[in-house]
Amino acid sequence: KLAEKRIKANTLLAKIIHDIELTENDMFNYYQIHKSRYTGEVMEYRVQRILLSGTAMADSVSSMINSGEITFAEAARRYSQERTRETDGFAGYQTEEEMGPVIWNVLSNLSQWRFARVSVSNGIYLIRYTDTRERIMERPFTEVMEEVKEEMLKERRSEEIAKFMEDLTERSEIIINR
Repeated sequence: KLAEKRIKANTLLAKIIHDIELTENDMFNYYQIHKSRYTGEVMEYRVQRILLSGTAMADSVSSMINSGEITFAEAARRYSQERTRETDGFAGYQTEEEMGPVIWNVLSNLSQWRFARVSVSNGIYLIRYTDTRERIMERPFTEVMEEVKEEMLKERRSEEIAKFMEDLTERSEIIINR
């Protein structure tokens, strides 16, 4: 009899749990409210770069830097074709997402202060990093959607079971002494 009661109770609880539906909108709202739960450490590089027009210019500037004729910062001020020349080529701390996988792969395989060439759509970068740091950042919803779904389902299951038990207790006129 006890086993039969347990089977019936488990079947009823399974039905209650199975009927829970979550929309993507529900999950996104939950994520917005609980963003602080969804963080992760992200590596950032302090990037210094020089944008040059072509291979010949990149060869020339690289040669001057390597020979000690000018520093990387001086080369950025003199030759870079982007606004970072105003800050000695410094583009700030950047994550992989901000700089893209091609540049990220180059920097992550470089030694600090060493530079490399990276071809981009508008020229060639001479690029290096001068520092690294880890920063706690919120992870995007698309990355944590499954985690959000699991947490919400767990909460909703608990809520539904508690509601069911409360309703059952009221209908059965059961008194629970705690």
